[in-house]
Amino acid sequence: MNRKIPFHELASLLAANCNISSEEAEEFIKSFFELTTQALSEGESLRIKGIGAFELSVDK
Repeated sequence: MNRKIPFHELASLLAANCNISSEEAEEFIKSFFELTTQALSEGESLRIKGIGAFELSVDK
């Protein structure tokens, strides 16, 4: 998939694939990005098996 996905569509896809409500899927997505942002802002790198590696970089 190489396209932009609106938040509500991502939540709907997650809900359908995981057999959870759209509200639960939205909460999961928000929490995931909050935790990711927190880790990166504290200078940590983040590796998630099957998804990728993330680290904060500063453009010069």
